[in-house]
Amino acid sequence: MDYFLLSLTVWQFPAYFFAWRELLTLYLSPVSWSPPCLSPSPAKGLYIQGRLQTVHETLFTRTVQALDQLLQSFIAENSSSGSLQFLLQYLETWLQSDRAHEHQRAMRSSILFLKDTVERLSLNPSLPVLRMGHLVGFLGLLLRDPVKDIQRYAHQGLVLLHQLLQQKASGKGSSARCQARCKNCQFPAFSDQNISNFQLIKAFGMYFSDSEFSELISTVLEALRIPNLSRREVASEMLLVVLEMYGPRMQQVGTIVRNLYTEISSVSYIDVQRDILLALSLLGKQHPRKVVRALLTFSLPFQSQAINMWKALGAEEKMAHRVIRILSLELRDRPSCKDLEKTQQEKTQLGTLAALNTIYELLYIREFRSTICSTFPGLLLGLLTEFRYLFELGIVEGNTSCISEEISEVKFLSPWRTCLEALKGLIWTTDYWEVFSFVKLQQGWDLFGKVETYSQGVTVLARAMSQYNCEIEGVLDQAAEGLRSSEERNHLVVILIFTEFLQNKATVEKLSRRAILSFLNAAGRDADPLVRGISLQGLSSLALQPEKGHLLRAQLVPLLAHIHEDSEQAVVGAMSVMAEILSRLELQGAGSIIIKVAHQLQRFFEDERDQVRRAAILLFGNAIYNGGQKFRKAMKNQAFRSLIPLLFHLVDQNLEVVMITKSTFMRCTIFLKWEFGKELFNQLAWGHGPSAQRAVFLYLMENNSGNHHLFLLQAISYLKSSQKNMKNAAIKFIGGIIQEYFSELCFYLTKEDLIILKRCFEELKQDGDAHLRRFALTYWEGLQEIARLMP
Repeated sequence: MDYFLLSLTVWQFPAYFFAWRELLTLYLSPVSWSPPCLSPSPAKGLYIQGRLQTVHETLFTRTVQALDQLLQSFIAENSSSGSLQFLLQYLETWLQSDRAHEHQRAMRSSILFLKDTVERLSLNPSLPVLRMGHLVGFLGLLLRDPVKDIQRYAHQGLVLLHQLLQQKASGKGSSARCQARCKNCQFPAFSDQNISNFQLIKAFGMYFSDSEFSELISTVLEALRIPNLSRREVASEMLLVVLEMYGPRMQQVGTIVRNLYTEISSVSYIDVQRDILLALSLLGKQHPRKVVRALLTFSLPFQSQAINMWKALGAEEKMAHRVIRILSLELRDRPSCKDLEKTQQEKTQLGTLAALNTIYELLYIREFRSTICSTFPGLLLGLLTEFRYLFELGIVEGNTSCISEEISEVKFLSPWRTCLEALKGLIWTTDYWEVFSFVKLQQGWDLFGKVETYSQGVTVLARAMSQYNCEIEGVLDQAAEGLRSSEERNHLVVILIFTEFLQNKATVEKLSRRAILSFLNAAGRDADPLVRGISLQGLSSLALQPEKGHLLRAQLVPLLAHIHEDSEQAVVGAMSVMAEILSRLELQGAGSIIIKVAHQLQRFFEDERDQVRRAAILLFGNAIYNGGQKFRKAMKNQAFRSLIPLLFHLVDQNLEVVMITKSTFMRCTIFLKWEFGKELFNQLAWGHGPSAQRAVFLYLMENNSGNHHLFLLQAISYLKSSQKNMKNAAIKFIGGIIQEYFSELCFYLTKEDLIILKRCFEELKQDGDAHLRRFALTYWEGLQEIARLMP
């Protein structure tokens, strides 16, 4: 009854149909519910049993005859397609029954009614046949019913419907070609061999409109929910056949995709979910853009149920490329604020935000991994430009420090946060972790949170990409395209990246001087004054004016002398200028003086002034990178000597010094080509407490086998550090080496080294600090044992 009432609300049948419903219920219920036969009862005599059987059969026969007459009267009074639809929807309650006899009798009544209706409709071909797709789908699913009579009834119904469509197609107004095609298209005859879905769909598909195909697919999808396995298999096969044969001509792709999503979200059968995803993949190949756009409707916010549908689209690499390309185009579809006001569209419901959410999710899906790598440059510029768009819309979080790094703790990310995480994820998942670490440890990601610091954030990212040769050529190609774009937001991103890339040799090798000048001159004519200003900086780069390199290198000598002045301001200022000069000299290098710079800077690591320590450690990292190519051996020695001081400054009392130390320590380890660099960065960036300290200690030890005794000798001086944190770190470090690398110390320590260690421990045993005295007494016996076992 609920099903019937629902159908009435959809089709809005006339009021007099309610009277017919009462009559149908009166006659159809006894026919459908009546048991197939009376069961013999041993308690009754044969005569009584026979009489009851005769009465039952007579009553049933007369009821069926009355029902037939009722149906004929109904069609006589209501000779329209609406009446056909009214009755068939009402009969579906019994057509879907699990009881074979109810199902069979309902089928008989339906086919009889269908026959009469088709005969009357054939007399008036202009009348539309409502929900033809639903009828064909419903009857087609019954062609493989286990009950032979139901198969036959279903076949009869399909033949009738096919004849009706033929008559309508070959009527007046149809083309001669259409009439000839109808003449040669006959519905397959019923036989012992089942009619294939291919034959069924081919017979009806040539007549169906797009809406009728949608009805057919909806009917098939509904059949996928039923527990009957064989019926589900037929429905799955029919769905795939429909899409394979007629998918390319369908127009209502969005509706079909939404129906597929609804079904896969509601069914629990693994086989059904697999077939739905296969159907989606097939539809995606035929209508890639329409399918992607339809799935984007489930991305604000992103629905977790849709993830498998995206996986299905990306199962084939070629299709995955098309999906990412379409998403990139959707990301660029950014209506202006004025256009939004005209259309009164919500800022949080834009298609570009849906594409952003989807790209973020696809970064972590295996099926799209290789595609993400190959489309890295375009995605990078798209995401960087999206930030500027979000600033314009005013949907940006200003303070990034209050947001947890653990994405899993946030249920729905804001658009700005999604964009930031997508940018970070793009770099991390493509394995450019060195770039990620550079930006992270220099707090570059936080710069994307405000419009005032956004340009600095792009510059830091571009510098990291330049220093670690990340997609230089691909990004340059995208930059040239971006500068020609009519979207002015692209221009600032492009010029910021381009000017930083001018410090990389790959840029100079790829682009001629004329091409660089052409690019910068075009940017110099931009409407944005910031873009014009940055283009001027590019014109002064060494790529275009290599003679400036000598002048810049000449400035390093007097600046190196200034860092030894007493004034903190003078020292920090000199170091800052030197850092700027080194960044401008990346293309040519600073020359041999860089070795002297790196050596003298290490003296300032222990300076009592926080800002001096910070500036020295930051400049040291720049020096290691600048001199590492031409003076690799000498700079490796400087980097190695700095490891222990940098290690202890990871627990410096000043947090700014700690952050800069992490960055410089990481740059040194990358330069020295340590193993497990990515794991080390994880600990430096997100590790806390003793476990993180322990992990860093192990990475240091495992990457420097044979040098542990040198680390021990270096660490002794920090036992007298004025900073308590560093003193405690030195105690733990020295104790750890003596305990865990005892045999190696026995082999590598010399007698002179042991004399130094013993003298130091003798002094510590008399120290005023009880903690140091206890430490010296604890490990004194270890030193004695080393002395005894030394060769």
